[in-house]
Amino acid sequence: ANVANVEGFVERMYTVALNRASDPSGKAHWTNQLIMNVADGASIANDFIMSEEFIGRNLSNEKYLDVLYETFFGRPADAAGKAHWLKSLQNGSSRQYVLACFVNSDEFSEICSNYGIVRGTMEVSGGVSSGGGAQGFVSRLYDKVLNRGSDSEGIAYWTQNITTGQRTPMEVAKHFFLSDEYVSKGTSDREYVATLYQTFMGREYDEDGMNHWLNELKKGASRESVLEDFAYSPEFAEIVESFDL
Repeated sequence: ANVANVEGFVERMYTVALNRASDPSGKAHWTNQLIMNVADGASIANDFIMSEEFIGRNLSNEKYLDVLYETFFGRPADAAGKAHWLKSLQNGSSRQYVLACFVNSDEFSEICSNYGIVRGTMEVSGGVSSGGGAQGFVSRLYDKVLNRGSDSEGIAYWTQNITTGQRTPMEVAKHFFLSDEYVSKGTSDREYVATLYQTFMGREYDEDGMNHWLNELKKGASRESVLEDFAYSPEFAEIVESFDL
C-alpha cells in the first residue's frame, strides 16, 4: 500500500470522525496497522467511532448520522436515508448496529479502495430485535423523563412489562414520573409540565398551554391528574403507535 494514501485515510478519520487533526503518534500507529494488514478499514472505523473520545463528543442521533455519512459515504446525508436511520435508532437499534451498516456499504468500499486499503467487514448485531418497539419506547422514557441514558436492567424490565402485557405503555410512562428517581429531582411545576409536553406530545410547550396547566396545578390539581390528561392525548397515542405498540 502507498504510505501517503494510507496516511490520507487515517487523517480523514481524525478530521471527519473526531473533528480534529491527528496527533503524530496516533497517525503513525494507525498507518502502521493498515500497512502491516493488522487492521482494515472496518476495524479502524470501529475503533474511532467507538472510542472514548468520539463518545465524549456526546452527539445527538442526528449529528451522529451526519458524521457517519461524511466518514463512510464521503457526502452529506440525504433526507430519506437520514430519516430511515433516525427511525431505526429511535426504535431501539444500537449505534454500533447502524455503524456496521455504514461500514459494510459499497460506498465505504469505494472510499477504501481509493486509498488503497482493504475495507474488511464489521459484525452486525444490535439491530431492532423483537420487542424493539417496546425497547425503543422505554429508552425514550429514560431520555425524556429521567434525562439520562438507560441501564440494561431497567430496559429489560420495562420492555418485558410492555411486551407481556403486564402494563400498558401509558402505565410505564406514568411509573417513570412517579419513580423515586424523578421525584427526587424536585422539579418545579413549570419543569414538570415542560417534561410532560416532551414525553406525551413529543414537542416543546406553547405559552398558552403552559399557563393553563400551571393554573390547574395552582388551583390544587395533583401532578398525577395533569399527567393523566396528557397521557390520554391523541399525540401520545401517535407516539405509542410510532413504536408499533
